[in-house]
Amino acid sequence: MADIRPNHTIYINNLNEKTKKDELKKALYAIFSQFGQIIDILAFKTLKMRGQAHVIFKEISSATNALRAMQGFPFYDKPMRIQFAREDSDVIAKAKGTYTDRPKKHLLAKQAAGEKRKKAGPPRDSKKARVEKAVPNKPAAAAVEKTNPPNKILFCTNLPEETTEQMLSLLFNPYPGLKDIRRIPNRPDIAFVEFESEGEATVARNALNNFKITPSQVMHVNYANKPNHILKKGVLRCVDVSVLYTLISSQFDVSRRLRNVASHVQELLKMLVGYDVIKIKDDCTLPRDCWKCEMALDCLKQKFFCPACSAIQPVDDKSFFDYLGVRPAFDIDISLLKKNFLELQSQIHPDKFSGCSKKEKEISELCSSYLNDAYQTLTEPLRRAQYLLKLKGEGTSPEETASGGDFLVEMMELNEEADSLNSEEEINEMLKRVDASIDTLCMQFKESFESDRFNAAKEAVLKMNFFYRLRSNLNKKLGFS
Repeated sequence: MADIRPNHTIYINNLNEKTKKDELKKALYAIFSQFGQIIDILAFKTLKMRGQAHVIFKEISSATNALRAMQGFPFYDKPMRIQFAREDSDVIAKAKGTYTDRPKKHLLAKQAAGEKRKKAGPPRDSKKARVEKAVPNKPAAAAVEKTNPPNKILFCTNLPEETTEQMLSLLFNPYPGLKDIRRIPNRPDIAFVEFESEGEATVARNALNNFKITPSQVMHVNYANKPNHILKKGVLRCVDVSVLYTLISSQFDVSRRLRNVASHVQELLKMLVGYDVIKIKDDCTLPRDCWKCEMALDCLKQKFFCPACSAIQPVDDKSFFDYLGVRPAFDIDISLLKKNFLELQSQIHPDKFSGCSKKEKEISELCSSYLNDAYQTLTEPLRRAQYLLKLKGEGTSPEETASGGDFLVEMMELNEEADSLNSEEEINEMLKRVDASIDTLCMQFKESFESDRFNAAKEAVLKMNFFYRLRSNLNKKLGFS
């Protein structure tokens, strides 16, 4: 390296060869543009040139600073090896007047295309540009942006669609105090970046606001909105609709511009919080705040994530039916139950939080366990019936048995019959009778529960419990667990 003089171009190797060319160039631009203006980045897909790239700076000092600062920097899990290029790139050589033509077919074609564009004249303004020119008093696009009060959470907007969490990590890692980077599902253009303190967040914001994350796209970094005081500490919780209506009417022309209370509420929340968050629940009761940003969550239709800071939330005492999005009844749509379960589990599975804080990992494990228990309970008819009775304050204990004397005699006779069976055919025949009895008891429970005859519903569950145990014993005789 000592034999190679400093110049405008740095040569980088030991790059991850599995990274796609376009993604590689964008990531390199994102981390090297902080050292100065980049003229071009060269990367190739050929087998010989994979894992290598050239970054061409406008100034030699920029290239020198980049080489010193980024030497050995972990990039896509591999340390970068950087040195100055052995000779000037074509674009620098042309600027110095030392360029020697090396005609190639693709270069000749590029030159011909350039000459054709020159002959065609300057590009015509777009429709938007022509409209802007026609309106002389229109404020400049680069108007002063609104700055929120300082916050340890930064809100990044105008991100390219292909931005990855690793690219953002490469940008924000050099700034001390980085705690977490969170992306929003179905919103690739925004991200939340959290630091340990507001001061550390401010340093990163001042450095990276309006940073060119690609040559044509500027990333905007602002402080995340802090929840408004009326959304904190339980003030906006079980508010009467008339109170909400009064609040809203002071902000909107209710009679003319908005047509129903629900839309007023949505608009008000949007105005207060800074972006569209959610809808109001109908049966909000217990106070609960987000453990991270203190936003009031109880009146919002959110299950596991805070709409303000996206932090995962601990489970509360709401019913399994509520969490899994099915009505609280004995007859439920099993296919819908499974669909909702898989969707929720994909969002809160502990693997999704491997890079998050210890608290978030613990919460995700508890939420995942809770969801599994809820799904298993609602899937099996007996457990579903027992759970419905529990919600009504009519739960059963394992020691309880059906009270009818005739049924107790029937239980003894059926147990004796099951013990005496030896052939597979006889056992299967009895299993059919047991399943038929369970189906009958399910119908009895449904009718009793829906008509609020909870004692009769409880009796059906106790009988059903006996037949479930009998079925389990018969299956064991067949060799099934």
